[in-house]
Amino acid sequence: MLDSIKMLDKRKWKVTFIASIMAGFMTHLAYMIMQPEHADSIIFANIWKGTEYQKYSQGRWSVNFLTFFRGYLTSPVLTALITIVSVACMSILLIDLFEIEEVIVSVLIGIALQVHPAVANSIIYFSTSGTFYYALSILPIWMIYKINKKKNLAMFFSILIAVICLAYGQTTVCILTGLSVLMFLIRLIKGNELKTEIQYFFKDIILCGVSCLIYIIIWKALCRIFKVTYIYGGGSNYSVSNTIDHLFQSIKVIYLNFIESFFGNTIIHNSYWKREYIWGICLIAAGIIVLYFFLEDNIPKINKIIILIFLFLLPIAFFSIRIIVTEYELYLVMLNVLMLVIPFLAALLEKMKYSAYWIPFLKKVCYLCLVIIIWTYAMSDNAGYMLLNQTTFQSKNLAVRLLNRIEMIDEFDYNMPVCFIGSLDSNYFATSEKLYEISPGSTFNLSGVWDGVWEVSDGWGRYIEQYCGVKLNYYSNGMQDRIRELMETKEFRDMGRFPDNSCIQIIDGTLVVKLGE
Repeated sequence: MLDSIKMLDKRKWKVTFIASIMAGFMTHLAYMIMQPEHADSIIFANIWKGTEYQKYSQGRWSVNFLTFFRGYLTSPVLTALITIVSVACMSILLIDLFEIEEVIVSVLIGIALQVHPAVANSIIYFSTSGTFYYALSILPIWMIYKINKKKNLAMFFSILIAVICLAYGQTTVCILTGLSVLMFLIRLIKGNELKTEIQYFFKDIILCGVSCLIYIIIWKALCRIFKVTYIYGGGSNYSVSNTIDHLFQSIKVIYLNFIESFFGNTIIHNSYWKREYIWGICLIAAGIIVLYFFLEDNIPKINKIIILIFLFLLPIAFFSIRIIVTEYELYLVMLNVLMLVIPFLAALLEKMKYSAYWIPFLKKVCYLCLVIIIWTYAMSDNAGYMLLNQTTFQSKNLAVRLLNRIEMIDEFDYNMPVCFIGSLDSNYFATSEKLYEISPGSTFNLSGVWDGVWEVSDGWGRYIEQYCGVKLNYYSNGMQDRIRELMETKEFRDMGRFPDNSCIQIIDGTLVVKLGE
């Protein structure tokens, strides 16, 4: 009997892995063929071999370690392949953690995770985040629950892996805290002993707290050693006093973001597909399921109270980065933790008994909703890739035009410092309105290179170098003060904006290209 169960599990995992891989290829093939590029992927394409400023101001000091697994290459095809395999592995880990029994349910979970917009968004950031750190960040929690021998050693490696993941993407903390609370909830709902689950949850807290503390200490030490003063992502405010001072405001923002993520027209939903209604049905069904469990007599009263408390705290666990760094902006890459809701809801559905005639119907409605979500997510991912392809093509043409205008300046030579300032008007990126509506949003809808103080200069400089084959002596990371000096000059204020004849001038020995205000 035991051998049969093991064989069934192997079959379930194999089928899930293969289904997830196939869904990944079908969904992300358009990206691998078109190979569009987002602004950040241009700016940070060489961050693994960049300056200490680039690596340590981002707090991503383990980039060298993780990018080793793709040979330090920034190939869209290679990155997509690694991501597809990684998410398939992550699916198996989550199915094992949530103890999903039905093969068809585990297959749906594997496919849903593969087509989620957060995965598509991580693929287009092929040089900074994504690839297999999704699966790697699930591993520490899995080790705590699934490794029964040498538990102290398992905890040590869990913390080590968590620190490495945090040093590749700070929002790993959201995955650690979110998954910890979900595991505590589902195991209590399934009737596990409270004392045992508190012990497991305490280990999760130790994992999250110690790994975050080690990460922050190493990050700040590296910044001090390499004299990095500007910290990306609000890292300078990683302090207990800052957290306490802004706690109420942070919690308010967290709950608003959580509600909006499921019921609002957010970056993972859009008005075209009306996914917020589908998710709404799923969450209402989940509420009915939780109520059903509460009415059962086999769950102790104290467990019911604790379940209610942790359900209320779930949004804070999901967006815990907003507690640690109060001004952190939750954009699409940071919302990958919401993918964990899919296996959690599936595990709740499976737990329901067939004691009432309406339960099978409710399950079928939820599974149908999941199929619809899978389809619309896959369509949105491809719309995002097509939209990004349009802006990539237009950006390449603009790079050629900018280089031609620069080379026409009589005093210009290739050793002269070049600085691009300002953001181009949106009318330079005439994208399809339909693609814009269907696209998951966020970074897919951004055109050209980033706006800001240094991103424009660094972005267009690298773009021209990559697609025109011309190496300019452009201002890049760490030169914000010099760029601001140029922006404050009267000569810059009097310049016209691209494509005006006066949009390129030499100011204080620097060739300045004014793209916009």
